[in-house]
Amino acid sequence: MKPLQSKPHASRTRIAVVLGAFSFFLGGVLLETTLGSRFIFFYGESYTAVGWWVFLLLLPVVGAALSNNRMRIHLRLRYPTWWVRWLLMYPVTVALATATLVIAPLGWIAALTWAAGVDTQPTIGRLVSVEQYRASVKGCDQRGKVALQEYVASICLEGISALPAKGNLPVLVVGRQSSLGLLILGITPQ
Repeated sequence: MKPLQSKPHASRTRIAVVLGAFSFFLGGVLLETTLGSRFIFFYGESYTAVGWWVFLLLLPVVGAALSNNRMRIHLRLRYPTWWVRWLLMYPVTVALATATLVIAPLGWIAALTWAAGVDTQPTIGRLVSVEQYRASVKGCDQRGKVALQEYVASICLEGISALPAKGNLPVLVVGRQSSLGLLILGITPQ
């Protein structure tokens, strides 16, 4: 009689599912930090309001999922003192994992708009305000609030506008639009 070999197959499937989910969520966060920094999500206010509740509801679920034996062993090996392990590192890990679950869909929405959206005609908007220009900063050198029709969003101006930009000016905005939002590809002061 042959022994059942469903255990190795089940573990391979489980590993594939976990790696796929991890890649999806990590990819979404990376897309949010790149494309999402120039994206105006039309349902942003609603998503933010619901996102906080989703974050709070997912905290205990993620906490329970990460309290498995492997996580305990990993934390015990890296952080030998109990209080560092369970009062600092475990809550931080749970909070970051939960935030990733909430933020990742925004990155994929921006990527979907970039891939499947349509190019827009130049639209007149307003660069309402800008932060101070900082050329030495990694990431975004200058952020600003852009108002287009009834939407106002904070976006990264680096790469899409001449820097340093000035606030409270009318601007021409070009980009790609979907039913979910507008990915800004260029801003020209008027």
